[in-house]
Amino acid sequence: MYLLSGDIGNTTAKLVLLEKSGDGQWEQIQNCRMETRPVPEPGQWTAAVLDMLKEIPPEERPVEAVISSVVPEATRSMAEGIRAAEGTEPLVISCESDTGLILDVPEPETIGTDRLADAAWAAANCELPAVTADLGTATTLSVIEEGGVFLGGSITLGVTAQLKSLGDRTAQLPALDAAAPGELIGKTTESNLLTGAVTGTAALIDGMAERIGEELGKDVTLVLTGGHAPLVSPLCRTPHRDEPQLLLKGLALIYEREKARRETTEEE
Repeated sequence: MYLLSGDIGNTTAKLVLLEKSGDGQWEQIQNCRMETRPVPEPGQWTAAVLDMLKEIPPEERPVEAVISSVVPEATRSMAEGIRAAEGTEPLVISCESDTGLILDVPEPETIGTDRLADAAWAAANCELPAVTADLGTATTLSVIEEGGVFLGGSITLGVTAQLKSLGDRTAQLPALDAAAPGELIGKTTESNLLTGAVTGTAALIDGMAERIGEELGKDVTLVLTGGHAPLVSPLCRTPHRDEPQLLLKGLALIYEREKARRETTEEE
């Protein structure tokens, strides 16, 4: 069984072809990436889908699709591209999707669907309470209490966004690409910036995980994911799980829950 899984972030849009293995796990077998701005044309996604699926036997198609997005105009483009290539209607995740979560927030429609996917997988696979830390354009922490209750969390600038913001807004600080800091106490302007952004993010995650645990009155399971996790994870002192494919796993989980719900509804 195959599944197209789309992850549209503020900087990059990724489309991944997943295959379900014999043990029920989803494995990535192909992927493509495009910059989110400017928004890719639907035809670009159509071409990408056709290329990724060219080895899939006709009897195993059409391949279904699921999308998580924080950029609405890019959602429409990817969905149209998939529809044109495969004739299937993608499932676009929202707060009304069957995530298995209880959303204990006043405006659930404002929660990023990437956070919902992360939280859905953590709720189903981790000891709760848990905190997912997604390190991308933003550093986003989500808190899931026992019973799969999504409590909320925090959002701050991601590592690259910190470095870019300082480079753009100051006269003497350079704009740097994210990289591992070589030392805690920076000796050069560049090392000062890197340790502030990267080690500072690790300290932020450690501190937030500790404080969230204190507020809940119990230890939390910390899960790290996202593009900057490989830089930040080694510097975190809090015991944690590294889950590079957390979002994809969460999307596949929600897709399966939604499919089961729809099949049940049709039978009724």
